[in-house]
Amino acid sequence: MCQKYEKKWTSLLLIAAAFLLISGCQDKTEVKDTVKEEPKGEKFIYTKYDLPVEQKAILGDKNAPHTVYLAFDYACPWCKKWMQEILPEIQKEFIESGQAKYISQPLSLLSEESLKLVAADYFVETNLPGKYFDYQLSVAAEAPKDHSNMSGNWGTDQYIESKINEFGLSYPDFLKEKDSFPDNLTLTRQFTREHALEFVPTVYVDGIKLAQYHDMNEMKKIMEGKIKKGDVTYIESDN
Repeated sequence: MCQKYEKKWTSLLLIAAAFLLISGCQDKTEVKDTVKEEPKGEKFIYTKYDLPVEQKAILGDKNAPHTVYLAFDYACPWCKKWMQEILPEIQKEFIESGQAKYISQPLSLLSEESLKLVAADYFVETNLPGKYFDYQLSVAAEAPKDHSNMSGNWGTDQYIESKINEFGLSYPDFLKEKDSFPDNLTLTRQFTREHALEFVPTVYVDGIKLAQYHDMNEMKKIMEGKIKKGDVTYIESDN
């Protein structure tokens, strides 16, 4: 009789021990699964800025609910690439559908030619807004690949005269008016100090600076409200 109960008690102890062992393994697995890896890359906080838009030419429907805003330098090869490759995609997906309008702002960061071209840009924008973006694309398309090694006629007074005449405007009128144009160096400092511009091109959607200036999916998420100001992401280095 005692032997019978001893065997039964021993079996119960073995079952209990096995249960505790299994439970312990499960707990360890759960703890391991909930351990989060440290995010990789540079922390980026989506921030919204009050960008200058008054009297700016607009590509698309001026009443479109969203705005894609490019800050660029004519001498920047990456800006040229953006205009030639990314802008057509933006036009196709967002502008032609009426979801967004497009505004661009040239700045003077890289060269003396940039400063001269910005003055001509302002003249064309105010006097021929309907052809303004055609003018920008034309100047960008002719820009050299390396802004640090300027050569040839591009960006010179002679080039600007030829370009203004090409679009049917008066170069003498440009010379008369250019002293009254806004100071682009001041505007450039405004972008670097107040709008977090660290490099060109920089792109904003609805005033929110993109983490990746070429990322169409990021633009779409901002328009859809899936990315909002204050949200955080991490930018991994290309190296």
